[in-house]
Order: sequence, then structure tokens, then C-alpha cells
Amino acid sequence: ICYIFVGAAAVFFLLAAVHVHHLLTFNTTTVNVYSSNKAKSKHMYPLNSVQPRIFTAPHNLSALCIPFTHLMGHDRNSPSEDGLLLVRIPKTGSSTVGGVAARIAYKMAYKYYRNDSIVCKSRLTHAWSAHSLKRNKSFANRNRNSSFLWTLLRNPADRAQSGYYFFHATQHHDIAISTIQKHPNHLLKWTASSNYRHYTPAAIHETIKQFNFMGLLERLDESLVILQLLLGLQPHDVLYLTGAKQSASFDISNQCRQLPENIKTPTLQEYFNSEQWFQDNHGDYMLYNAVNSSLDLTIERYIGTSKFDAALKEFQRVQRLANEHCAYKSPCIANGVYRPKNETGAKCYAEDWGCGYECLDALFPAKLGKHV
Repeated sequence: ICYIFVGAAAVFFLLAAVHVHHLLTFNTTTVNVYSSNKAKSKHMYPLNSVQPRIFTAPHNLSALCIPFTHLMGHDRNSPSEDGLLLVRIPKTGSSTVGGVAARIAYKMAYKYYRNDSIVCKSRLTHAWSAHSLKRNKSFANRNRNSSFLWTLLRNPADRAQSGYYFFHATQHHDIAISTIQKHPNHLLKWTASSNYRHYTPAAIHETIKQFNFMGLLERLDESLVILQLLLGLQPHDVLYLTGAKQSASFDISNQCRQLPENIKTPTLQEYFNSEQWFQDNHGDYMLYNAVNSSLDLTIERYIGTSKFDAALKEFQRVQRLANEHCAYKSPCIANGVYRPKNETGAKCYAEDWGCGYECLDALFPAKLGKHV
């Protein structure tokens, strides 16, 4: 009996190890969820304690597209109850994903209304999702039958480092690590359906359930293909141009400032590997890990691996074609001078989102009511 018990225990732990590896691995790329084995405080929940979910297609896609005459169909100072709703978390590829969201709004509108002057009502601004920290509960009371809420997450340490340089080291000349320490669990802060400071595995799972879809910047192409399939769109409806952020070391704005080189200094590296960092941001890692697993579940159990692999291959083919034919100049040039958009050779949906859309529309026109 003892031998049987020991053997069964060995098999159990082997299967558990394989399961954990699967949660953190997709295709040939591994998401670096935790870069340290530190932060094992007894007060912290296990990293994989949040139950993942399967993202599914809305029951009535046409109900999501409320016809509007301009892209920003919501007052940014008021809550939003319907339409295409994107939570743009700063420094998670938010300009890129904002451009994709704008393109979706136009393409869905044409699909259902066959009118180039119509766009689906959307909210694409930086906005808190549900909780109120001196801000509106932007999406807390949304109508689930006529809205689609989604967002994109990023590895917590990489997002914090990017924000550190973009918002503080340049704009405020502040390079103290204490700046990062003031904003723990930043991803939960932007997405939580309850008080993000008092998170539990159940609360984080409920946060994920509040969204129709959550993707990862580290799995951008895969995330966009899942989004495309859930919304019944074509590959070229969710395209982005890599040229949009070729001058990634610059603040693309009317002032166009040169930023410090975004590298992990020994001090930053030590901090991001410290027990304190993981304790302060453990909720974000739990959320990130659960979304990563949710993407895998959605591919395997809802879309189907074969169908998804074919769709991803086609998307990446179209993406390469788009970047070959629709490259454009960045608004921010090497000497830190801002170049007006009329000199870049590309129009944008808004600000620096979705630049080059006219070229994409010409490359992938809609004919006879169908995309070709």
C-alpha cells in the first residue's frame, strides 16, 4: 500500500508540474510571468489560484454596433453603457490597440450598415473600468447585450519600467524607484470590478468575467486573432502597422521629447527581482497569469487549435503585406522635432492611433459587400 501511495503521489506532482508548465507556455514562446522565485510570503495567494475562463463570442454581434457619425461616441466624463468599449491601460501598447479598436469600429459599421460615413459607437480613451478612485465608474453599469468590453495587459514589470521612463524620468525628471512603489497592482487598478487593494482569487476571476475579452501585449498577434474570430471579422479588420512606433524612444506628441534609453539598470533589475516588488504587485501577476491561461483555454476548447493556427497564419501573412505596402514616417524624428501628420504621408483615426488606415483600406477594399 505504501508503494502504491508513493507512486501515486509521484504521478500527481509530475502532472501538476506539466500543468503549470502548460499554463505558462504557448506555441514555442514562453511568457515570463515570474522572473524570480522570491516573494513566497505566507500572506500571498498561489500564482495560479485564479480560475481562468473561456472567452466566447457575443450572442448578437450586430447589437454591439450602434451607428454613430464620429468615432468617439461617448462623453469621456460620463459612464458608458453600450457600444465597443476599450480600457486602454497606459504603457500596454495602448496607442497600437487604440488604432485596432478604431479600425474595428469602422469595419463592423460597414459590415452591418454598408455606409462608409457610419462608425460603431465606441469609447477608446484611458478610463477606469469599474471602481471609483476620484474617477467615474466608466463601465460599471454597462448593458452586456449591447456592449463589448475588452483590454490588453502587459507583463507587470515591463509595464512599470516603461511607465517609469515615459511618465516620470522624462516628463518630471524623477528617477526615484519610490515613484514605481506608489502604484502597486497597476493592472488591477485599471480593470478591477471591486477594490483592487483587497484582491482575492475569486475577485480577480470576477474581474476577468466582467470583460468580454482580455489579451496580452506579449501575445499581441494571437490576442488579435482571437478578437477577430470572436467578433466575426476578417484578418485585415484588426491590422496594425509596426511603423506606428518606430521612434519608440520618443514621446510622440506635439512637443516630441527625446526619452532616456529604456533599459533595466542594475538598480531597477534588483528592484524588479526583489521580494518587495512581487509582494506589492502579486495581484497583477495573478491576473496576468489567469489571462494567459484563459487565452490557451479559448484556443483549445472554444475556437479549436487547427482553426486558430490557420487564422493566425493568415493574419500574419496579411500583416506582413500591410507593413510592406503601408509603411509611413513617424511623427517624431531623431532630433526630437515633431513633424505634423500632413508631412508623414499617413492619416490617423485619432491622435497617433491607427495611422496609415487609408493605405490599408486601399490595399484591402470592400467589394460587393464582402472583404477580399
